[in-house]
Amino acid sequence: DALELAQRLKPDVAIVDGSTAYVGKQTQLSVLDVSNPAQPVERAHLDLSAPASDIFLHDGTAYVATQDGKVHIVDVRTPTTPAVRGVYTSAPIMGEAGRSANSVYVVGTHAYIAYTIDRSGSYRSQFQIVDVSNPAAPTVRGVAVPGLKAARDVFVVNHLAYVAFSSPDAGGIVIYDVSNPAKPVARGTLATQPPEQVYVAGNRAYLAVYA
Repeated sequence: DALELAQRLKPDVAIVDGSTAYVGKQTQLSVLDVSNPAQPVERAHLDLSAPASDIFLHDGTAYVATQDGKVHIVDVRTPTTPAVRGVYTSAPIMGEAGRSANSVYVVGTHAYIAYTIDRSGSYRSQFQIVDVSNPAAPTVRGVAVPGLKAARDVFVVNHLAYVAFSSPDAGGIVIYDVSNPAKPVARGTLATQPPEQVYVAGNRAYLAVYA
């Protein structure tokens, strides 16, 4: 199964779609045939600009967030020949020393991206909504700058984006109304133990937190 595969390969990040697994290991995205989980076979791979943080599959496309703040848009409709159709690079803010794109979630023609930004050792977070209808020219539509230090994960459903934030001593989620992508509006905040992931089903949000 997917867990067994992940344990065997020890990837940085992985996602499974049927008999195909997409694995980010260091600066490479590998496409594996896992129809026989005991003997996964690599069918293709491509280089990334930095180690992968997250992979999201949507409509024959893999969106790969990397630790240099980019999102690679990869056509995987033919898994044996994945092809990069575009790369989204966010504009830096004043004083920025670097950023990591930690999570990406895609609904329709919009990608929702959670960032951690390094400002010379002082960290902050950012949440962006990007129009990816033209993969060759992705365009930012909306930006929010929450108060917590590191945006770790994002989950989107019913025009609401649940963004998990985490730092060594604090954490929680912020819920954004994204019905207007150009103007995400914070509707609520919940402080928790520092979360790494968020998943929403029905009227419940499930958080994976640091113990």
